[in-house]
Amino acid sequence: MEEDLFSADDSFLLSMSGTGSRAFGWATVKWAPGVELSARLVNRGEVLDFVAMSLDGKSVCAVTEEDDDY
Repeated sequence: MEEDLFSADDSFLLSMSGTGSRAFGWATVKWAPGVELSARLVNRGEVLDFVAMSLDGKSVCAVTEEDDDY
């Protein structure tokens, strides 16, 4: 079975890593056509890791940095 990360209105959940991120938990965000997600998640000297999850929790996508690669 295939599940979609995006809801019908292109919303999904996003959780970042890094100092202080635990206080924010999950944020509901909406995909905008033409926006590059990685360019919006600015690395401020820390490892740029994040987890995206569908609103229903059935799909999860994680990105992590290792040895200057993603």
